Amino acid sequence: MFIIDDIIGWIVERIMDWFFPKKDKNKDLVTALFEREKEINKLKIDKDNLKSIFENEQKKQTFEKRRILDSFKRRAISIEKLIDKCSKPLNAIIISYSSQKERSNKGYLKGSNFIREELKKYSSKYLGGTDAIIPPTKVPKRIKNNEDLRRWFEKRILKDRYCKIKFLSLIDLKKKTFWKTYLPYEQKEPRHFSIGEVLKIEDLFTEEDIRSISLSEIIKDGDIL
Repeated sequence: MFIIDDIIGWIVERIMDWFFPKKDKNKDLVTALFEREKEINKLKIDKDNLKSIFENEQKKQTFEKRRILDSFKRRAISIEKLIDKCSKPLNAIIISYSSQKERSNKGYLKGSNFIREELKKYSSKYLGGTDAIIPPTKVPKRIKNNEDLRRWFEKRILKDRYCKIKFLSLIDLKKKTFWKTYLPYEQKEPRHFSIGEVLKIEDLFTEEDIRSISLSEIIKDGDIL
């Protein structure tokens, strides 16, 4: 490799000497060009190394998150207990609507179902009928109150279309919601679900939330079913 570089350098230097008789300057120029090429190659290698390190770190974090989630599931720790241990609000969006319409040149279009399609972008879970919930991990961070919720719904979901909302609520699952099914049997083909039936651990907790929950503390408190 080094021999080839020397040969190429010698050839380039001879050509430049032939065109430009100032040998010392030509030699310095060739040297500078090769040094510059080495710097560029080094930067490329460093960039590739940084990219590889970043990708490996991402994979490691994803694996760690999955390992912790799987650990929770294997130990059958109740979601309610995990919610209780979480130090921050777990805001979810609950929505129920009765009708929706899109406008065309001929008037309103019937049979539109744009709300369901738009809510899918936020990994919404359907509770039955036209009731749905957007889990805490998918609620946009900018939504802090009812006014934020209204602006988000009009801009991101409605988009100048029309619907009749039964209710649209931003709720803290940690403090303001109770869900439980009192059915003594499991439905074979249920058409309606409780919040607890549709939300999984990964719907409730971000990586930051998971890091804040101490598994040893949960075990110490006897919160394993």
